Amino acid sequence: EYAKEFPNLFKVLFMNSKENNVNYNDMILSFPCADVCIEAIKEQTGLDDENVRLLFKQVLLSGLGICYLVSSKTCEFTDEQLDEYLGLSYIGSLIAIENLDKSKYTVHPTRKD
Repeated sequence: EYAKEFPNLFKVLFMNSKENNVNYNDMILSFPCADVCIEAIKEQTGLDDENVRLLFKQVLLSGLGICYLVSSKTCEFTDEQLDEYLGLSYIGSLIAIENLDKSKYTVHPTRKD
């Protein structure tokens, strides 16, 4: 909604070129609402700190991607579509994190030659 209503402000805040490349983890966790969101997710899901942060970063990445598409006028979404896509991102990431056995699976693609 923010990127839809204030696309230029969104671009200035989130899409401007940075002189120093910022680490994604640092950028996400520096959001003003990060602590509040992480705590809310932790209370809602019961995940441990590591997985709560992972879920927050995954969902925010999806949200920022959608915001980029909206603010750049690449795509238009209805409010219902935004609710659905962001909800699916949250639920899908939550299910994946809850079922991820890091000793068996890798989240890094491997090449098959």
